[in-house]
Amino acid sequence: MKQQTIFCHACYRLVGAGFVAMVNKEMSRKFGQLVAQAENLLPLLPWPKEYEKDTFLKPDFTSLEVLAFSGSGIPAGINIPNYNDIRQNEGFKNVSLGNVLAASAADKRVSFLSDRDQELYVKLKGPAFEVQVGLHELTGHGSGKLFKEDENGKLNFKPEEVLHTETNQPIQSWYGPNDTWDTKFSTIASTYEECRAECVGIYLCLSRDVLSIFGHEGDAASDIVYVNWLNMVRAGLLALEFYSPETSNWRQAMALQALHMMYTDLC
Repeated sequence: MKQQTIFCHACYRLVGAGFVAMVNKEMSRKFGQLVAQAENLLPLLPWPKEYEKDTFLKPDFTSLEVLAFSGSGIPAGINIPNYNDIRQNEGFKNVSLGNVLAASAADKRVSFLSDRDQELYVKLKGPAFEVQVGLHELTGHGSGKLFKEDENGKLNFKPEEVLHTETNQPIQSWYGPNDTWDTKFSTIASTYEECRAECVGIYLCLSRDVLSIFGHEGDAASDIVYVNWLNMVRAGLLALEFYSPETSNWRQAMALQALHMMYTDLC
């Protein structure tokens, strides 16, 4: 059973979902190798080491084949829990729902793609998405550090040593004892986090070490990278279906708004 608090532009609401699934042992083994390499991958991200957790708490990462799912929508992956303070201090778990993408019709023509890209996209959409989901959940949601002050006034970083990545000046503000990601970013908190996780995924999929874990080498690996980025751009365009021009709001505020934000920047 999974529970999640989301913002739907009318209110905050608690969404529950339940599913029955079986473990995909072979794909779980690959995700396990990705977890083992995580501490080597995080330094590749484009921010200083001070912006990462002092100790990376390696999660359990399991690939599941869904038999039945009950909920408002089926995700391709789940990062548990959604509370960053628990992820940062206690650890987290990752689950990939591996057959969600494969459930779509295979003979359906893919919209918005050229004839040249159609065949390659249909062939590699699944393998590319496996790489993206693994990186999104593990190094996307699992990376980064919230600079925070506890109830005793103690900071979890050294403000005189940590520089702002844009101003190159010492950090001037941080989360207080009662502050959370959601209280600070409110309606865009989920969108911001999903955008960050997706960007980490397409950034780290360029790593040949990552691609090798999933069995992709040489030109085949380059094709996986191409299809992964192509899929992100296409998804951002498709996300417009969930935008309501009458209210200037997104009917799905998390991943789809995030994907469209990425699309506007990439294109």
